[in-house]
Amino acid sequence: MVTDSTTTNAIATHVTRTRLWLLWAIMAMAVVYILLPEDTNPALMLLFGEMQVLFAFVHWSTWAGWRTALLGFVIVFGISYLSEFIGTHTGLIFGDYYYSDTLLGPLVFDVPPLVMLAYFAMGYTSYVLARIIAGGGINGLYERITGWRLVLVAGMTALIMTFNDLALDPISSTIKGDWVWENGGAYFGVPIHNFYGWVGTVFVFTILVGLLLARPKPAAMIARPVPKEFAFQIVAMYVVFMMSTLVKPLLGATGEIYMAMFMLASLIMMLPILAGIAALTRSPGNAE
Repeated sequence: MVTDSTTTNAIATHVTRTRLWLLWAIMAMAVVYILLPEDTNPALMLLFGEMQVLFAFVHWSTWAGWRTALLGFVIVFGISYLSEFIGTHTGLIFGDYYYSDTLLGPLVFDVPPLVMLAYFAMGYTSYVLARIIAGGGINGLYERITGWRLVLVAGMTALIMTFNDLALDPISSTIKGDWVWENGGAYFGVPIHNFYGWVGTVFVFTILVGLLLARPKPAAMIARPVPKEFAFQIVAMYVVFMMSTLVKPLLGATGEIYMAMFMLASLIMMLPILAGIAALTRSPGNAE
């Protein structure tokens, strides 16, 4: 295992101070997107809205190399698109729903590709956060994860990402109408079926990403030491996802759904955040 004393000096390695500041700057622009009023120019909204995706790709390429990050993007995009395609045409995975043809950009076979970008940003952040928690801190970034632990981390990733969907889906669908549930559902108009579909979809692409990172070359790349700040950025980005729900009532949104989602985000999503912080701040003397 790599100890904290090793990671203290890791700033002199491949993760430079410039790259760290770039990631913080991208994250700050993602926060700006959350605070923009809904009548902001659509082009500007799209630009700031994709900062989470840019963060995920820059962070992943810094950690495991740009080729691995690109392959990971293709895996997440492909599996999530296939899942959404099957879902919109059969109702088997998420329930009976359809996407608006205007609110989330152009549709390709009834599925907006922009949604796959959100899968990528949230999926990567949730995956690395799960590795941090399962690995007891920053060592989780260095490990070559195989066997049952690969399955465990995939399950944790699926739950951590679905926590975010629990807080976002009723607002995005029931209120904003980004997509429409044809028969409604028990959870503020959303069928319970949907969330198990999320867990299954994320689990599948995370297993594939885990297998990708377990290959010799990517495993050697991620074994390089990184500063703890690099790992804390993942926790911070998950906080940004949580903020997108928390700020709505603070900015004047009223109604039971907004308040209920505020409660869910501040309670359920806080659990992996605190677990990640606890793992990253444990005493160096406990490192293996």
